[in-house]
Amino acid sequence: MYSKIEIATESDKIIEDPKIDLIIIVAPNEFHYPLARKAFFAGKHVVVDKPFIVTSSKASNLIQLTESKNLLLSVYHNRRFASNFFPAKKIINSKRLFRIVEVIMNFNRFKSSFNGNWREDLVPGSGILYDLGSHLIDQSIVFFGLPEFITPDLKKQRRGKAIDYFDLRLDYPRLRVNLKSSILVKIPGPVFKLNGMNGTFEKFGLDIQEEDLSAVLTPEDKKTGFRNPSNTLEKSIC
Repeated sequence: MYSKIEIATESDKIIEDPKIDLIIIVAPNEFHYPLARKAFFAGKHVVVDKPFIVTSSKASNLIQLTESKNLLLSVYHNRRFASNFFPAKKIINSKRLFRIVEVIMNFNRFKSSFNGNWREDLVPGSGILYDLGSHLIDQSIVFFGLPEFITPDLKKQRRGKAIDYFDLRLDYPRLRVNLKSSILVKIPGPVFKLNGMNGTFEKFGLDIQEEDLSAVLTPEDKKTGFRNPSNTLEKSIC
């Protein structure tokens, strides 16, 4: 299926190729900045996978460099296209709950052991806050914009090297948003819970399209194709 793809063993071979206009960076987080910077100096447009850059100072530097060279820079947040995101966004935009006073967003996994992955090591950009937290923070900003205050609670529940639990409290005028994630949640609850003046909305499950992707199916697949993204379990009490 991928026989026509040319594989390069060194990033410079891609960055310096004059036939390539756009570089997509999906390397470990600590390499996002140096690779993107090198690509810009080579005159390439760049898309960086989440999280964008490990530090805000380097992120600002990269943005300034992009503007000075009149190149395009973007960040890829695939969870904006997940099947659990759209119903929550629809409920918020519809005002069905009237004024929403509390939002709880969860992105949990269960893994009690360590497998030597760089995300679990003590390197720049490791840990669950950079990995899964970037999704939840981005979704909250898409829903409600920037908060007035942020209160973080970070822990190492498995006593490893990297953060594997967080609870971020984002305070908005008359609204509180809690973003939570843990590696030690065996029984999943709702991924979105919206409490409003007219009731509560809960959304369960992650993206059912991931099963199709794992099976190497595309929207053009005539046998099954991708399922309706809205067909994950949700519950409203209004």
